[in-house]
Amino acid sequence: MPNLNHRLVLVFLFSALSTFPLYAITQVGGDGCPAGTVACPVELGSPICCAASQSLCKTLCGGDRPPILVICPAGSYGGGTVICKPCPSDYPNSAEGSTVITQCYKSCTKACTRQTCPSNATCTHGSTSTSGTQYYGGSCSAASSTCSLTINSCKSGYYKSGNSCPKCPSDYPNSPDGNTGGITSCYSNTKSRAWTGGQTACAKPSGCASVSCKACSGSACNYVAYSNSAGTGDGEIKSGCSTNNANCQQELDKPTSASADHYISGSTCPACPDGYPNSAGGNIGQSGCYAICSTQSITGGNRVPVSSTVYYGNNCEYTTVCNDGYNQSSDGVCSQLCGLGFTTLRTGSGLVIPLYSEKLSSPAIHIGYNGGMCYGILESGSGDGINLEYGGQTYHTGK
Repeated sequence: MPNLNHRLVLVFLFSALSTFPLYAITQVGGDGCPAGTVACPVELGSPICCAASQSLCKTLCGGDRPPILVICPAGSYGGGTVICKPCPSDYPNSAEGSTVITQCYKSCTKACTRQTCPSNATCTHGSTSTSGTQYYGGSCSAASSTCSLTINSCKSGYYKSGNSCPKCPSDYPNSPDGNTGGITSCYSNTKSRAWTGGQTACAKPSGCASVSCKACSGSACNYVAYSNSAGTGDGEIKSGCSTNNANCQQELDKPTSASADHYISGSTCPACPDGYPNSAGGNIGQSGCYAICSTQSITGGNRVPVSSTVYYGNNCEYTTVCNDGYNQSSDGVCSQLCGLGFTTLRTGSGLVIPLYSEKLSSPAIHIGYNGGMCYGILESGSGDGINLEYGGQTYHTGK
């Protein structure tokens, strides 16, 4: 028999002997019975422990001593009229008073059930467990649990949102493999950005008052954009153009008006040429340049222009106007008339011949008066006026 050194408590007697006193038993003897009792073999297969201080068990042991029922201590099972046995080593625990081996138990744990990592993610799996009790021949009473699952990063085409990997928006379907960013790590395919700029007028060449310019435009540019935080539009630009609103530069079509003193020549507006330095400007060519004809002072008079202006290719025309006491001679010069008190010679036919204070031709008509001399002009050949012969040559009086 095993030597069990445990505290035992007297609980009850057989119902047929319920009037007998109860005993507190503190020691189990070597024969499996408490100290102060004796084992009384019976036909039940295990001895009955009887109190030694009583008379012999009347029915079971041949005396009048009552049987003592044993309650087994924690860690064993049996009791009553059955000797206590220790629980098996792999189920070492039992409650006090356990009667059968199936009341022996041990502590047990149950590992959590591992979750499956989504195919679009990389994960870290938790490894927790729950605790319970497992009785001999039974199963562990620990509650079932699910292991934690932490998503570390998301595969291409997905983005990390909390502990999940949603698919990137349809307009921004791309993302780098292994990304840990949110929706703003999703980016578009190549997109086209239309030109929205204005037109900068062409420069006016020097001397031009106004020009017409050729219209210009900008072309579209390509770019790739990250999604905004709502997934509804462009966020930061990943590559390519971020704007496309730069003004384009117009080219010159043609001058439409020249500035004053200039003219239009092809795509330029040069200054009017020497001799014709003036123009009113506008839509004119070189023929619109002009010279200003002004009165010119000459000896004995002035050369007065027929027109105040002449345009390119034409010359100023003048008339000679002589001062009083001068006459325009045949050579167009204002010459001083005779100062002897007369200025002309008149013929009977009414012809008037101007007389000058200086000899203007050779030969010439000489008219003397009061010691002075005045001269009339003679021109070679016959002509209007008085014709005469001199030195074998024919001459006529001139103006």
